[in-house]
Amino acid sequence: MAIKINGSEAVLLRIYTVIMIVAVLCALAVAQHIFVPLALASLLTFVLAPLVTRLERVTGRIASVVLVIVSVTAMVLLVGYVLSQQLVDLATKLPDYHHAIQRKVTTFQESTGGQYDRLSRAIEAVRQDLPGANRLPPVVDGRADGAGPVTVVVDNSNAGGDVQSVIGLILGGFGLAALVLLLTVFMLLYREDIRGRILRLVGNGRISQTTNAMTETGTRVFRYLLMQLCLNCGFGLAVAIGLYAIGVPNPALWGALAATLRFIPYVGPWIAAGFPILIALAVSDGWTTVLLTVGLFVTLELITNNVLEPWLYRTSTGVSSIALIFASVFWAWLWGPIGLILATPMTVCLVVIGRHIPRLSFLSVLLSDEDPLLPHQEFYHRLLRADLTEAVVMADRWRKERSLLSLYEEIYLPVLLTAESDHGMAELDHERRAALHQGVRDLLDDQALRSAASAPAQAQGSGEGGEEADHRARANVLCLPVRAMRDELAAVMLSQALDEAGNDARDLSASLTTSELVEGAALAQPALICVTVVLPSAGVQARTLCTRLRARLPTVPLIVCFIGHGSDNTDLQRSFAGLSDVTVATTLTQAVHAVTGLLQPVASDSDPGTLAAS
Repeated sequence: MAIKINGSEAVLLRIYTVIMIVAVLCALAVAQHIFVPLALASLLTFVLAPLVTRLERVTGRIASVVLVIVSVTAMVLLVGYVLSQQLVDLATKLPDYHHAIQRKVTTFQESTGGQYDRLSRAIEAVRQDLPGANRLPPVVDGRADGAGPVTVVVDNSNAGGDVQSVIGLILGGFGLAALVLLLTVFMLLYREDIRGRILRLVGNGRISQTTNAMTETGTRVFRYLLMQLCLNCGFGLAVAIGLYAIGVPNPALWGALAATLRFIPYVGPWIAAGFPILIALAVSDGWTTVLLTVGLFVTLELITNNVLEPWLYRTSTGVSSIALIFASVFWAWLWGPIGLILATPMTVCLVVIGRHIPRLSFLSVLLSDEDPLLPHQEFYHRLLRADLTEAVVMADRWRKERSLLSLYEEIYLPVLLTAESDHGMAELDHERRAALHQGVRDLLDDQALRSAASAPAQAQGSGEGGEEADHRARANVLCLPVRAMRDELAAVMLSQALDEAGNDARDLSASLTTSELVEGAALAQPALICVTVVLPSAGVQARTLCTRLRARLPTVPLIVCFIGHGSDNTDLQRSFAGLSDVTVATTLTQAVHAVTGLLQPVASDSDPGTLAAS
């Protein structure tokens, strides 16, 4: 049973939601040292849980967790040992690299004729002319000009503090790693218990909805982390092999750095590329090695982004690219460099939460990669802006993938219904509704011209005899609007859909009176008549028109197509109980099928082959 919420309660709910979001953000910022290890441990649990589950069937839970954790730790230590050797080798060569880069920069400046030196001196001269650039000489030994003996004092008071800060950073890193490892062990051991407590705490009786949210979160995060891990390891391996072939020292170090930094969206690979490019600049005499190094990273990024990622990410994480950029900036501001690594998984969790919690649905709208508007809403938006060019582009794109009938039923008719709904709520005035109707009419006329232009080519392909036979087989169908412009537009859509289905359909204008519509139908002598009724046009108006049509044309079948009146046509059919040979449809597709079904016996009876056989 739906719970109705009045305006004041809705405002209070919004205020409460904003307060809760602000409180959560403050907690994440203040308690960073608590939430960062929890987030890292949760990600490791997502990655390792499937492997632990498989081993648990053979070795038991405790043994499987210990085996997986020991294996991962040993692998990390082995990689760390190899990289430490590379770092030591790099540290011993850094002075040589520094001098080599200085010589190359000096050579480059000399080759340019000292232009950069002159530019630097000009900038310095401008800086000296700025207000506040000149300073009085310091007072030394009581003399204002600073003349006299100068005593140089070396302050070593901060040396101990620098050493302590470095040691503190190292110990802090090891402490964070140990805490994350410990939390991961306990999360793997008690993962069912933790899941049950989250269901009890967050579910609030909605176990099914909460379970679906947790399952979707786990699936998306695990798929992203696994694919990203495989992709980054392959990227790092390719970088290491490529740099080794080019001749850049310490290729294993740069490959591992590239694999690690690639977890940072967009900018990570290029930060990793900067270090080997500088080393290539130092060790090479010319520019060939530098250009090859740059080309290696550019080529690998193009292949990874355009080939491997679309192939591996068969189903996306559900986060849009622009949202991922903003999320990376936000989490980096909140948690620093670790926030960049956690940006994508945390954003995936927010998107899933927004999908399953109505009060936080704005998160899914802002962050997900789903289209923000439904197709007919986007089309309605373009027509309201009187942008027919974009509307035509959207319609053409739709027609390349789907049928003309689908375009009318899923876009054009919902646009008309939305316009009538907005007009009924005084959100769309008469002028703008008329302009929208005219825009739809222009699009329908454009479609008619295209269909007419393509008809001769199809007829030429079938030959003259085929054209005459096809003309004899095409039935005469007349589409009538019941009263308003919306009904006329629906009649035009139905007639064009019937034309595409192989009938000879025409339509009359809604500006005609009921008597004029009946007289026009009598003059046309159609084999079948279709009447279109678009909400808010009512069934009583359709019954009046059908009654007069039946009196004038007693043998012509009638099809009444109701648009926007619901899918159940039982009550609608009952309203025409007193009239014979009247079929009710609630969609254009049903109307087209009804026309085909009613005209099929006529076409079969008029077929010469059928008559000869009888």
